[in-house]
Amino acid sequence: MRPAKSNIVALLSLANPRWPIACRAALSLGIPLLLSWLINGELSAGLVATLGSFTSLYASDRPYRNRALVLAGIAITFAAAVTAGVAVQGLPHAAVPLVVGIAMLASFFSASLKIGPPGAYMIVLACAAATAMPVTSLPLSHVFLLILAGGAISWLTHMAGALIAPRGPERAALVNAANAIAHLLATADEPAREIARHSAALALHEMWIALVNRQPRDVPGDGTITTLRALGLELHLIFARCNCSRDETAEQDRVRQIASLACTQTTLDTTMSRLPLGQLRAVERIARDARFGTRAWNIALRVGIAVAIAGSLGEMLGLTRAYWAMAAATLVLHQGLNLQASLRRSIDRTVGTLVGIGLAALVLVVHPTGLSLIATLMALQFIVELLVVRKYAFAVIFVTAIALTIATGGHAIKNPETLLIARGVDTLVGCAVGLLVCAASNIGGRTRSSLAAMLSLIACMRPVLGYLQTATVTSDEALRSRQSLQDEAFSVMIALDVHPEIESVVMRAQELAYLISGAAWLVQMREIEPARIQCTGLQRTDTILAAILTDPPATLDESFSIELARAAESIEAWLDDDTRRYSS
Repeated sequence: MRPAKSNIVALLSLANPRWPIACRAALSLGIPLLLSWLINGELSAGLVATLGSFTSLYASDRPYRNRALVLAGIAITFAAAVTAGVAVQGLPHAAVPLVVGIAMLASFFSASLKIGPPGAYMIVLACAAATAMPVTSLPLSHVFLLILAGGAISWLTHMAGALIAPRGPERAALVNAANAIAHLLATADEPAREIARHSAALALHEMWIALVNRQPRDVPGDGTITTLRALGLELHLIFARCNCSRDETAEQDRVRQIASLACTQTTLDTTMSRLPLGQLRAVERIARDARFGTRAWNIALRVGIAVAIAGSLGEMLGLTRAYWAMAAATLVLHQGLNLQASLRRSIDRTVGTLVGIGLAALVLVVHPTGLSLIATLMALQFIVELLVVRKYAFAVIFVTAIALTIATGGHAIKNPETLLIARGVDTLVGCAVGLLVCAASNIGGRTRSSLAAMLSLIACMRPVLGYLQTATVTSDEALRSRQSLQDEAFSVMIALDVHPEIESVVMRAQELAYLISGAAWLVQMREIEPARIQCTGLQRTDTILAAILTDPPATLDESFSIELARAAESIEAWLDDDTRRYSS
């Protein structure tokens, strides 16, 4: 029987709606404009400060203590990047190297720290736009302070919710995970179930990031956070049980109860087990990704090359606003997508940018002033925040309109078609360069990178299997191994060019990873107690994986998928044998 999911969906919509976040973003942009209009009678200073208001587009779902630090860092970054862009206005040959450096740094840290949308793009766009902003009459110190003031206003509006619901983001993360697991439990079709399993695992991962990683390390959690962690442990255990053949009706009811408790409960009597490690801390991630060849490093390198080429082409072709081409190149590459996805993104962004240019031209032709211009920009910012997470391609339309309006100082234009053509050419140049760099970096490497990612995932499975055989899954070493397995299971979807001929292999490998991870959870929570003599299935699985690593295949073909299926069948048989006590 399919459960009624309306309660879970309702709780999810209440826990994490976008419109309050969009309202905060609109206020963050409107307040500096309004202050400028009230104090100076005009908006030039306020328009400069609005570049700092883009801080409001970041970290909207993070716990408040962590959000405070991230937003402060983003605000300072915007202030420094824009000030640097203004500083090189009199040095035309310095603009491209500056934007290249900013783009590489922003892309690296965004990828390494998982800053989230809009990532490096807005920082690069702000810096590049600043190289052509009409603010030469302002001292650099004033520019820096204006941008920082815009960021400070964004910080205050984004932190205001802490006064009403100080643990709201953590509760929302738990409800999101409950919603994903409820969907998994209600899904019977096997292909759809694998997708639901992956979504549930991602939601649980994000939940633990909110409940563990984004909490102060040396500060004990209060009663609410302890309760949410206990509910999270139970939720993760239910996810682990999904790998076994059981009646899931009771599980569905309990998931709904957990979602309800997440929204209301402040204390709960419970015995805590070892918490998962979640993801690495910020300093640890930066240290890990600073090595040559890591994903964050490769993203930064690709973005740097593309921005340098786009900027140089812009100067050679005499483009009036070469910064737009550099921003477009960043937009295509800063998320580290494969060629196929980058092509789709490039098309989406080109169309979105062209529509956004048309919208900006309309705004500048109508030429709203004073309060009407403030209201227009606030409305655009509101729409951006509504769309930026789930419909980023549409959000680019309104980001483009805001950026061009700010970059022109809100002045009227007589020939909007000239603006449309010029910015359209810039966008096409930037997107084309981004695609060429993406294609060049993928030539001859797709199969190798796909196989390497798959073998890396398999290599992470074996240590966890070893800890399962000795029932030592909660030691520090075991938790680190489980964390690595979890990270690889998620990243394999990013690292692989998922084409139809290898999609079945990817899904089979993820199924095996979730089986092993789920078994570790069952052992941790004393659902099963394996002994060495009962671990024939685990040993068989380990033997199959060891053989794959010893003599890896040349391609990810059907025979590889069959071997993974054999490994999964062995561990499934072990799970069925050792969990009869629970089933009975």
